[in-house]
Order: sequence, then C-alpha cells, then structure tokens
Amino acid sequence: MLAESGYRQITLESAAIQAGEGETQKKRDIFAAFFSYLPQDVQLLQRQEPHNARYAAWAAWLQGHFEGLQNLILGQNTRVSMGASIATCYGDRE
Repeated sequence: MLAESGYRQITLESAAIQAGEGETQKKRDIFAAFFSYLPQDVQLLQRQEPHNARYAAWAAWLQGHFEGLQNLILGQNTRVSMGASIATCYGDRE
C-alpha cells in the first residue's frame, strides 16, 4: 500500500520489551506504556458518541477486567513480552 502511494525505502521497524519474574518495576512500566490509557480513551469515545453500543461494551469490559489485567501483568510469576512495529518510509514533498 505504501509503495502504491509513491513511498520508497519502506522498512518495518520492530521492537520488544520483556519483563520476567521479579521485575516488578519493569512490569509497571510496560503496563503504563501499553494499557494505562485504555480507560481514559474509552471514556473519551463514550463522551463523543454516547449512544455507541460498542463503546459501552468496551467500557463495561474494562470496568470488570482492567484491575484483573493489571494484577495479572504485575504478578510475581508472570512473564510479560510486548512489542510494537512501525513502518518507516520516504516520500517526495509536494
């Protein structure tokens, strides 16, 4: 898709971060980077579209599961691995 749009030197950049058993602070950092924004984002979406059933379902799921997700990720015996991929490319300025 990028090449078809005129971009060149397209590269997929990937990075991962891992935390093992006992690396509690690193797990906190991973949770903050990858999950902490979810409740606020869903609240914002709901304010923008209060009658959107999908956003209401997301909010209900988060309310019932967010703390459990956090506890699971921060658990003493949990190993966490998260990553991100970003496509980089060059294009001509118009």
